[in-house]
Amino acid sequence: MRKGRHGFVLVAVVTLLLFASGIANADPVRIDQLAPIVNGAGLGCCSSENWAQTFTVGITGILRTIGLPLSQPPLPDDFSGQFAIQLRATSGGVPTETILAETILAKSSLPSLSTPGIHFQFTTSFSGLDTPVAAGQQLAIVLSNVGHNGQNISWATNDAPGTYSAGTPFRQPREFTGLTGDVGEIVGPWGPVNDFDFAFFTAVEPVSATPEPGTALLLATGFAWLARRRAAL
Repeated sequence: MRKGRHGFVLVAVVTLLLFASGIANADPVRIDQLAPIVNGAGLGCCSSENWAQTFTVGITGILRTIGLPLSQPPLPDDFSGQFAIQLRATSGGVPTETILAETILAKSSLPSLSTPGIHFQFTTSFSGLDTPVAAGQQLAIVLSNVGHNGQNISWATNDAPGTYSAGTPFRQPREFTGLTGDVGEIVGPWGPVNDFDFAFFTAVEPVSATPEPGTALLLATGFAWLARRRAAL
């Protein structure tokens, strides 16, 4: 009977410790990587190529959000198509075909630069992500057309040297099929682009691997209580 009680007590203490440890190590989501918008310039994507921006994770945890400054150019053209934002793995610093997460949005949902008062800002959010990441890991944000080409959309750039040094912009050429044609086949590898980075930010919910002082105290208290309980029985 005593052995059964000891087992129950031990399970209860361990369960409490694990639960408390999770609470103690939970941190709020915070900005990890940031390439700010500089000079308000932007490049059009993606009727004849895909664009990508690599970045290096700085916080071990769960990637929750990717923010991008995207817009419709001030042109009265076809914005009825869709585009995809993908999070991809990299190899040797270059984007791979391994897609870790993806969202598809309508081009018409983007703000237009022809609207008074509108300028490049972080208006497009790829949120609700639940992707584990580790500090030092390099990933890529990829922007591409879906379905048919339509008009390009603009991705704001960060063209201040040295402002963001933990990643590289890339382009991947595709066959051009016209603005109302289907998305063309990929006709070349990813190639780096010089003199700028695409603007973006990432938000990570940190995960601490080291128990905090409150957890250590609870651990010591639990084992002390268990020892006294064993002595009393």
